[in-house]
Order: sequence, then structure tokens, then C-alpha cells
Amino acid sequence: SKGILVNAVAAGIVETDMMNNIPEERQKKILESVISKRFAKPIEIAETIFWLSTKSPEYINGVCIDINNGAFLR
Repeated sequence: SKGILVNAVAAGIVETDMMNNIPEERQKKILESVISKRFAKPIEIAETIFWLSTKSPEYINGVCIDINNGAFLR
């Protein structure tokens, strides 16, 4: 009734400098669980957040969008 929409984005592992803290062997193991065999790029997460906050249909409300390339399902 107030026109407020509440949504969330749950990103998987994103290719950032923080990944330098993850041992290479662990990174390889993680990549085995994602369909494209690569980590998300920050722009991919940002574009989703932008779409959700500006252009998504009003009927999308109360959702959590997983951006994990199929690593896990809810």
C-alpha cells in the first residue's frame, strides 16, 4: 500500500581482489560447481542490482535473486 518494494541479490563468488585470499586449488574446486566454469564479474552483479532497482516489474517483490551460475539452488 506504500509502494515500497523489497528485494535482495545473493551473489556467488565474484572475481575481485578478495579472491587472492582463496588458494588456487580451492578456486579450481569451486569452478567445478559452476556451469560456465568461471567466476562472476562485478559488472554482472551490478547490472542485476541496477535492473532490480530501476527497471524490474513492480510485481517482483520480496525475492532474493541468486547470481551463482547454478552452483546451488534454493
